[in-house]
Amino acid sequence: MSLLRKASIVTTPTSYENGKILSVKPSIVLGNELVTNGDFATDSDWTKGTGWSISGGKAIYTGTTNSDLAQSGILTSGKSYKLEYEVVSSTLVNGIVKLSGASASAQNLLPQTTGVHSLNFIANGTAPTSFNIRIVINTSGQFKIDNVSVKELIDADFDFTRNSSATRVNSQGLIEDITSNLPRIDYTGGAGHWLFEPQSTNLIPYSEDFTQSTWGKQSGGVASAPVVTSNYSISPDGTLNADRVVLNVNGGTTSSDFSQLAESVTSNVGDVTNSVWLKSNTSSNYDMTFVNALGSTISIAVTTEWKRFILTSTTTTTSSVFKLRLRGSESTSDFADVSVWGAQIEEQSFATSYIPTSGAISTRLQDAAFGAGSSDLINSTEGVLYAEIAALANDQSNRRITISDGTNTNRIVTGYNTTSNQIFYFVVVGGSTVASGNYTSSDITQYSKIAIKFKANDFALWVDGIERHTDTSGAIFNADTLSSLQLQQGSGGALYFFGKTKCVAVFKEALTDAELTCLTTI
Repeated sequence: MSLLRKASIVTTPTSYENGKILSVKPSIVLGNELVTNGDFATDSDWTKGTGWSISGGKAIYTGTTNSDLAQSGILTSGKSYKLEYEVVSSTLVNGIVKLSGASASAQNLLPQTTGVHSLNFIANGTAPTSFNIRIVINTSGQFKIDNVSVKELIDADFDFTRNSSATRVNSQGLIEDITSNLPRIDYTGGAGHWLFEPQSTNLIPYSEDFTQSTWGKQSGGVASAPVVTSNYSISPDGTLNADRVVLNVNGGTTSSDFSQLAESVTSNVGDVTNSVWLKSNTSSNYDMTFVNALGSTISIAVTTEWKRFILTSTTTTTSSVFKLRLRGSESTSDFADVSVWGAQIEEQSFATSYIPTSGAISTRLQDAAFGAGSSDLINSTEGVLYAEIAALANDQSNRRITISDGTNTNRIVTGYNTTSNQIFYFVVVGGSTVASGNYTSSDITQYSKIAIKFKANDFALWVDGIERHTDTSGAIFNADTLSSLQLQQGSGGALYFFGKTKCVAVFKEALTDAELTCLTTI
């Protein structure tokens, strides 16, 4: 979309690395110069240790002891920087030139050869806010430098955490495992999107091995007990690990005539969701019954294609039941020959991504994305926050995307509210809400394009090509107030955005109505 060229931050489901979601825009840019008198025009601004002097527009070290040339208070711990410097000459013997206060992972040993050198580093260590060029273990000789520069490396990459593995649907349509702290681009439905989910636990100890004794093979009346054959067919993860289950009512027509595969687990009182993948092993479709924790049923049509069947209930006891069955009084099929894989019971009002188990329950921890951007990339006095998102479910929970100063005192928030199918926004300046509004969508599990325009006395919510709410009175932030884009509330690590995301963007100007129409039209 051409309008996204105007944005200062653009994040789409394209690239990532461990602990990071990499934004498309910007590429890394350099901040302002942080070193004062880096050309050594005067003998000032630098703290000179033993052996260091400034003369003739150069910093010169002559000595035999460990010693620093330093400027204090110019770095921020945890941030990334670029150092540039020129070695005019060096005759050090057994001497090491070192960047002190840089991360151990950085190459913090500095080249001594004549010429211009550069180094990227992260400020940490024992004195991370102080910039120090240190001479170590020198026995004799001289070291002369000029044109020292330190600038912050600015990007809009999100920090990302999920301290457990998780699954996704890959671009080939197969379910695969993703290691901890790697973001997930999920292709469920065909188009790639960032998948952010809450913590969830699969309470079934054997999600793929239905031969285990925990799985009941039950029957009644004239029906036969299910017969299970392990590793019979290729599962949705592309390997030979789906079990065959054959059920037969043997012509029974009453509720007493049933053949079922069943599992019972302990759960908390509340919402519980059962799910499982099924496919027919023959050319026939089978009419079966899926049973939830309360004994309620849904009829399911098992075809020759893998499909995930989902059933949600609200339990009033601490027992949850999973049943897949044929019954004479429920099913039109007398017989079923099906492949079964990926059974799951979780304490959620909707089904989350598959959590495999092999002998014990397993928990997938929550996804969290935060800390993108800076005050250089976000204009506090006017702009637009844009997101193309879909909810995992209409579960009436707060799910927030926020621009803030790192607190809840100054922030712009959008996302989903506790009202059914509601998209909302609000703007807080100096602790006071200056603008707010909402729009009720027909279905928040379908993608919407949302834009929040903010400017003094000019706030608006746009959804799917239409201006849904305006507010024409209200103050705006002071310059350089906003500094962080989060998929959660402004601070405190709460109200995380759980959903599907195709794009998040920030504009440094309040777009026109025509531009907002174009930007948000599906």
